[in-house]
Amino acid sequence: MARPRRERRCGERFPIHMDLSYYLSHEREPISEGSGTTVDISSTGVLFRPGGVCPQDAAAELYIDWPALYDNAVPLKLAVVGLVVRSDRRGTAVRIVRYRLKSLPKVPPPDRAEPAPPARTDSATGDI
Repeated sequence: MARPRRERRCGERFPIHMDLSYYLSHEREPISEGSGTTVDISSTGVLFRPGGVCPQDAAAELYIDWPALYDNAVPLKLAVVGLVVRSDRRGTAVRIVRYRLKSLPKVPPPDRAEPAPPARTDSATGDI
């Protein structure tokens, strides 16, 4: 008879699907970088699909697009530092060591991105 699998996760998982970028290193040497999508997230870990297999025990930096805006205007990213604990066909699991929300520079709306150049005038009369 097969034994039931013991749940090792401490935090409640939430099925949140957000885009992310990641950077992996081992002993401070870069291994790879890329993008992917989260599968689920908890206070202790992130499961994401990177599009390939990531080496176990690699140090991971994840930058996850956060769905809320700061002050209803400024985009946020959840910056996660952790360790790859598993990577297989289901995705790559990262145990979170630390995290923080980072704000991104506010981008002006397209209609206000650049002021229109001044109209060209006749230098002698000031007429257009």
